[in-house]
Amino acid sequence: MLDAALAEQLGGPALLVLDRLDRVDPGDLDALRRVPFVTAARAPLDPVRADAVDLVVADDAALDRARAGASRAPRAATAAALLLRSPDRDWWA
Repeated sequence: MLDAALAEQLGGPALLVLDRLDRVDPGDLDALRRVPFVTAARAPLDPVRADAVDLVVADDAALDRARAGASRAPRAATAAALLLRSPDRDWWA
């Protein structure tokens, strides 16, 4: 599932939406944290899966707003997501 989503998005900064993150194997979540895209998933998510994505949205309207923002400035959105990721989950460190 993750490979297919990445294959579709390769080539430029993008918002990668994972519709069924609950089906992703927990071992694959670490790889998801390293993709060079803004990642999003719909709530509700368990804490481990929510931590693996950049953005958790409540509904389609919130997802549409995130898509609109990422499409207006895709490189800025991607840069922000990558800068805020931290291996120890503490980006203030």
